[in-house]
Amino acid sequence: MASQLYATNSLGGYLSAPELSQKLRVVAQPLKRFRAFTSPLGAGGAHRNANVFFDKIGNVAAAGGTLIETNTIAETTASIKQGTATITEYGNAIAYSGKLISLSQLSPEDAIAIALRNDAAKTLDLAAGTQFTSAEQVAVQSASGNVVFTTNGTATATATVNLSGTNIRIIVDNMRKRNIPFVDGSNYVCITAVGGYSGFFSDTATGGFVDVSKYTDLLAQNLFRGEIGKYYMTRIVEETNMLSNTVGSGAALSQAVVFGDDAVKEVVAVPEELREKIPTDYGRSQGLAWYALLGFQRIWSQATDSQENIVFVTSA
Repeated sequence: MASQLYATNSLGGYLSAPELSQKLRVVAQPLKRFRAFTSPLGAGGAHRNANVFFDKIGNVAAAGGTLIETNTIAETTASIKQGTATITEYGNAIAYSGKLISLSQLSPEDAIAIALRNDAAKTLDLAAGTQFTSAEQVAVQSASGNVVFTTNGTATATATVNLSGTNIRIIVDNMRKRNIPFVDGSNYVCITAVGGYSGFFSDTATGGFVDVSKYTDLLAQNLFRGEIGKYYMTRIVEETNMLSNTVGSGAALSQAVVFGDDAVKEVVAVPEELREKIPTDYGRSQGLAWYALLGFQRIWSQATDSQENIVFVTSA
């Protein structure tokens, strides 16, 4: 029997206008953690220079000691070294047409701005994280619960087990012996990929792990974004933007970074911002971009300063 049908456009489907949801959906974004742990260099800025220098004071050449009343005090020197942070341009853009603006039910500019802001956050976090993972102090966990350290930025062993509480204790003890300062006065920070802390949770010998919900000595506003817990003078933060979950010879092995204070600095001439393109072709060609003029730099070098405030946990 003949009838008007919604399923057929010519028999009724055209009578129903499609409804467009007024909510913009955004693709899931990675967890970005590294940039939060950089600190301003205190120099640089617009109309200065692309290179910002900072001085590092070493120990005295000869240590002091006891004095004899009739002798003069011996004199010595302290080495001064200089590091450089380089300001670099970062950015990305999306072009769109005037026709799209005129005919769209929702604002294309809003959607483009969201996409560009997400891209800026991921890009700059990756730039900061690259400085953390360039550390010359490298650690690889082994099946025996030991940690193999190298000081030239290259791992010489292959991880065969997940990161464990035993590994964290060895890494932290190594950092304490090298007098690396704590980030908050009493703790280091470990930023780890998902596979890293997954293995840490499953370590039955860990024992001392404290879930972030059970903290009693930290107010909520003092928690780091992404912090999941504490263990052995180490606050643990998860990220998914740059660290790998596929290092080593196991399915869940992953990278991590453990660091103290004064690890990576950020110098800014122009902070990230959205910029609108001047329309061309009589307004038919438009665009939106994000732009930043800044840089990140690891402060200490094992090779030149005999000090490294970061340990990169990875595998050959």
